[in-house]
Amino acid sequence: MKKIWYKSPAKNWDEAFPVGNGRLGAKVFGNTGHEIIQFNEESVWTGGYIERTNKSAHSSLKEIRSLIDHERIEDAQELVYEAFSAVPSLHRSYKSAGELHLDFYDAEHFALENADGFRNNFKDVDSYSRELDFTSGIATTEFSVESVLNNSDFARNSNGGAVTYKREVFASFSSNTIIIHISSTAPKSVFFRAQILKDGCEKKYSLSDDTIVMLDTSGVPYAVMATAVSSGGTVRVRGESLIVENADEATIYLDVESAYSFGGYRRKCGVKRSYPLSLATKCADLALKRICFASGTSYENSRRNQVADFASLLEHAELETDNENPEKKSVDEIKEDKKLSLEYDWNFERYKFNAGCSALSSLPMANIGNGLWKNEDSAVKTEGFDLLSKKCGMIPQGVFGAEKSAEALFKFLKTLYKHGSVCADEMYKCHGFVAHNSTDIWGDPCPCGTDLSSSYIPLGAAKLAPSVLEYYEYSLDKKFLKKNFYLLKNTCDFFADYLVSADENKKMILSPSFTEKGISAESENAESVIYELFDSTIKAMKYLNQNAASKDFVKYQFIKNRLSHHEENTASGNAFTDITSSIVSSRIVDGRVEIKLLNGLSEELNSGSLKNVCLKGKIFADISWKNGNLTEAKLFTKQEVKFIPGIIVVYKGKSYDSNISSGTLDLRNVLPNTI
Repeated sequence: MKKIWYKSPAKNWDEAFPVGNGRLGAKVFGNTGHEIIQFNEESVWTGGYIERTNKSAHSSLKEIRSLIDHERIEDAQELVYEAFSAVPSLHRSYKSAGELHLDFYDAEHFALENADGFRNNFKDVDSYSRELDFTSGIATTEFSVESVLNNSDFARNSNGGAVTYKREVFASFSSNTIIIHISSTAPKSVFFRAQILKDGCEKKYSLSDDTIVMLDTSGVPYAVMATAVSSGGTVRVRGESLIVENADEATIYLDVESAYSFGGYRRKCGVKRSYPLSLATKCADLALKRICFASGTSYENSRRNQVADFASLLEHAELETDNENPEKKSVDEIKEDKKLSLEYDWNFERYKFNAGCSALSSLPMANIGNGLWKNEDSAVKTEGFDLLSKKCGMIPQGVFGAEKSAEALFKFLKTLYKHGSVCADEMYKCHGFVAHNSTDIWGDPCPCGTDLSSSYIPLGAAKLAPSVLEYYEYSLDKKFLKKNFYLLKNTCDFFADYLVSADENKKMILSPSFTEKGISAESENAESVIYELFDSTIKAMKYLNQNAASKDFVKYQFIKNRLSHHEENTASGNAFTDITSSIVSSRIVDGRVEIKLLNGLSEELNSGSLKNVCLKGKIFADISWKNGNLTEAKLFTKQEVKFIPGIIVVYKGKSYDSNISSGTLDLRNVLPNTI
């Protein structure tokens, strides 16, 4: 599935097409006469860091545990609310940077109908379609309208009395701007007015006859700048409107720059050293440089660069099924077919990962859909990075190549660790590093909100730290593992202090624990997360050849053995990862790579292929199957790259040992002929 399309404009925010380059993102609605492009930038949040540690937690912890032991749950919950809630209770949240509104008209009409509303001059259109190309990240809207114009130029370039308009929108990787291109089949027929809208913005002004600027200081200060370049016609600014008329075609270049890009502001966690408006003005200077660079080349060149840049992101993991011509059906038709829906979900998640996590990102894409694509009107105001989500961390578990999502993630973990170490000491009087249910751009580790089922769970760091081992097992980069091992070790050190003994010291539990029903004496899910943390840390120590008799090794092994553990539901809630894992998954067991094939494959994916998918041990695979049975399974490695040669193939419940001695291996030669 290379693209998706609709027969009508987006009815709501969810139907709008997302475009992004890792730093900038936008939602494109595809309206005809009054288009809306809602845009975001990864570092536009509601403010700087807030010190929120509740120092009453440690002094109240013993009493809370005693109340739980005596089954006085309601009293314990009251005390948790008072002593564990952060002060204030909420951290910073992500917010939308604004909207670009485009009002289209023609030579016979003005854009405004009256002072209270907009005229929809293109409400009666023919041949409407809007599509999102997964291979280029370009969202296209195209439609035809009847025109009153009747001249020789019009007749040569159009079909009878109709003119076809086309708009292309993408977040450029090469220029790091959002680019909107408007064209038509008739000359001098492009007319529109563009405005940048954001409630409560500090200032708007025109920088020149073709550029408008908006400054916002309500949170992290930022600037939005848009300029228009036309072929033919005129470009001018009136008030806060950027107006293009009588053009053959036009291109808008839009950029968002925030104060987070300034090293001093970032290191000070948003503590303002100058007036917010001054910072926003400096952001406008950065945006001007970016806009000048972007508009200095032709649109055709920018588009070619986009296609090439996006193609480089598609190297790994390509899924094909036996669905015939899925691109001939609209999204509405696809969603009525369960089989097609799975292919759609997989490709859409893959696309969003490519568009949302790149070398341009400075923050992790902790949850797909959170960050670059945020609907401020309907979003929960406490929204940040949900550390307890199964989507958090290594997304989507290295199958694209772990290095792609790792840089921003581990840079961010360094910030989270800095504040989490303070939280562990001041809130719990424990060593090490702790983070709770969610965090913000500044790495705030304290509980967020007052929901007894989730807010106070101290498992954020425990969920993320194993990503260090996950990355290593895909990349085999021992230097990286050594550099980031502190994240695993210090998270274990926190729980070594915080866990309590139960069942006559035969078991260790997390108390208080929190479930969907509220506070509880213990939680199997929580203890499984902690078990996985200690297990990952011990494995990392072995990879680093640390002494098994060392104090830390013995302590971690002792705690691990006293933690309950059950196999957690591996479904991540991410269609890409879940479907991929049902086709092929990998783990390292005793120095060998265990590869499971077609394990839990759904009937809807009964036949297909998955090419060039990354496995642990620096191995890659091409898998094909028909009617639920393997038809091709090839393992291969890159030239002159270290990999793990020993493998264990698990297929239809049985295991088979082999080796990739020459860098390639046909698994059909490993499996019995009867399979």
